[in-house]
Amino acid sequence: MTPSTHRTATTSISDTVQKVLLRIAQEQHLTPALRARFFDIAGGLSYREIALQNDISINTVKTEIRNLLRGLGVRCRHEIESAVEAAEARVAEGASEGHTHLFLRLRWE
Repeated sequence: MTPSTHRTATTSISDTVQKVLLRIAQEQHLTPALRARFFDIAGGLSYREIALQNDISINTVKTEIRNLLRGLGVRCRHEIESAVEAAEARVAEGASEGHTHLFLRLRWE
């Protein structure tokens, strides 16, 4: 994996992208658990890190993320990670919250 496609667990999400992710989570009617996994994945956490942070089993994490991916209509967690990375780059270039929302929605439809 190249450095540009690999996100670390310490990746911070800008306020703009956090607002957009929250809006998408609300639009998709994600449960609180799936919403938390959405932000965990967007932040670059591994399944193991998510399990340890939340004191849940790795199998629970896998199940929740499988349900999250189904709910968002994406095939794998890396689609979320790369879309968030691209959204962050757009925000850094001056994209508005509305444009960032549209960008992410189009990536996941």
